[in-house]
Amino acid sequence: MRRVPDFINYVAGAVLLVFAAVLLVNSGINPANLANRIHHENVDRGYRNFYQLDIRLHRNPLRQAAVYLPIYSITEKEDVKGFLGRFGMGCAEIFHYEDYFLAKCGLRTLRAFHFLDLVEYTGVATEQGDPIYQRKARSIAEDFARQNLFLQSPYNLEAVEHEKGFTITFFEDLGKIPNTAFPTVMEVDVFGNILFVSHFYFEYEELGRGDLLTPHAAMQALPQDHEGKIRIKKYELVYAFENSILQPVYIFSGTYPNGSKFEAQVPAIRFD
Repeated sequence: MRRVPDFINYVAGAVLLVFAAVLLVNSGINPANLANRIHHENVDRGYRNFYQLDIRLHRNPLRQAAVYLPIYSITEKEDVKGFLGRFGMGCAEIFHYEDYFLAKCGLRTLRAFHFLDLVEYTGVATEQGDPIYQRKARSIAEDFARQNLFLQSPYNLEAVEHEKGFTITFFEDLGKIPNTAFPTVMEVDVFGNILFVSHFYFEYEELGRGDLLTPHAAMQALPQDHEGKIRIKKYELVYAFENSILQPVYIFSGTYPNGSKFEAQVPAIRFD
């Protein structure tokens, strides 16, 4: 025989369930429509005959991404003067060549291309002292990027240390996906001097938007014409410049069975 407290709890739960159902019906929400919003993807796992995963493939939290067209502007002499102020080269003399302007101020130079939104700065080592570490080099590069190039977060930053200093690379995010096609690159020497800057400043027009493939679906698009299994050790979702547009791609990297390097990319937007 059911105990009285249990029976009361049972009845109360049933009443609440009915009440919730009534609210759902009166709200006008169709449960079938909710189910239709869930994207079901049936992926053939045949790629496992050709690839071995050393990592887990996680679905990207982004469900959609856009395709962009870089907008090329024409760089005029007045534009170059604006850049000279950012680089502290107000004393520079400007020379006009067929494809670019070249500004010179002592041993420092600034090259601004006419039809490509790109500037390249070459500096000199003017200060010396105690050698800096990578963390300091990153800080110097980030401060310069914010103050002079108006680079705003979010962005991904990569720092590589070498014999003469550090290479600092900025990848700005487009819709939470790093733009690896047009990065900003800086060379910082061991004393903290910025010796070189390459900076793209494109604006982008959104051409369209589509659903993103999952990493598993992208794996199925990799080449399957080799013998033995390629080991996949890393993958990333980034923007790349392909077919004159900026589009998201999955980049898979690893090793062939003989140990040589493997890398391939797959367009990440579904076109069904």
